[in-house]
Amino acid sequence: SAMGKSTDMLIEAARAAASGDLEHAQKIVDRVETLATTNSMLVLRGVDTERAASVLGEITGLVRELTEPLRKVLIGVHILRENSLQSLDMIMSLGERRGGTVVAELLSAHGVPALFLDARTWTRTDDTFSQALVQWPATQALLTELERTWGGRIPVCTGFLGSTADGRTTT
Repeated sequence: SAMGKSTDMLIEAARAAASGDLEHAQKIVDRVETLATTNSMLVLRGVDTERAASVLGEITGLVRELTEPLRKVLIGVHILRENSLQSLDMIMSLGERRGGTVVAELLSAHGVPALFLDARTWTRTDDTFSQALVQWPATQALLTELERTWGGRIPVCTGFLGSTADGRTTT
C-alpha cells in the first residue's frame, strides 16, 4: 500500500495542478519523495552502515525515476486545467508503485529475497477509470506466466492497480 498519506497527497497535487497551481503540485511531489527516503532510513537502521547507504542511494534513485513521469503528467493536467479520471488513476498509481518498489528493496537489504511486481503488468481491467473491473481470465493467464519468473523471491505487489488491454493505468 502507499506510504503514509501518499495517495491523499497525490490527489491534492492533481487538484492543485488542475486549478493552476503547478508549483504547489510539484512541492507535494517533493514531499512524497522525501517520505519514501525518510521511511527507508528508519527501516535501514539495523543494516550495516555501508550497505544501508548503498540501498538508500538506490531507493532515492528509483523514487526519482518513478516521480519524473508523474511530474510530466502534472504539467499536462496544469496546461489543460483538467483532471480526468484517467489522469487521476495514473497520478494515484505512483503511491502504490513507489511503496512496493521501496518495500522490495528494503526486504532485500535485510536478506529477504524480494521482487517488486507492478500489478499493471498482470491485472487486466476494463477502461472504467477509477472503478475499473478486473478481466479475470486475462489476469489469471498473465499472473500464471509471470509467476514462473519469481525464482523463489517473495513478490511485493502493488494494490488497487491494473491496466487496460492497451496499457492505460486503472484503479
